[in-house]
Amino acid sequence: MQRIINELCLRIIVVDLQKQRQKEKHQLTSPTIMNKTNDTVMMEYFEAMQIEINPSTNYVKTNQNTLDKLLDFHINKLLTKITREDIISYLK
Repeated sequence: MQRIINELCLRIIVVDLQKQRQKEKHQLTSPTIMNKTNDTVMMEYFEAMQIEINPSTNYVKTNQNTLDKLLDFHINKLLTKITREDIISYLK
């Protein structure tokens, strides 16, 4: 009897995790959420850059254009999830 209860509990947990992953997957592929998240990351990056090195306006614009092109190349990908291989494929 205890074994059956344990199996049912495990199935419930697995189903809940699957539902949660599906919901997260849907949220991550939503363009609006992607844009907000990427915009937030970019803003934090440029704020940190401003504090650390006080870059010129042209330097910031160049970095922003490069990041925008990178994101256009890798559609529906979060900046925080972009890997070295993604950047290399963009540069080729």
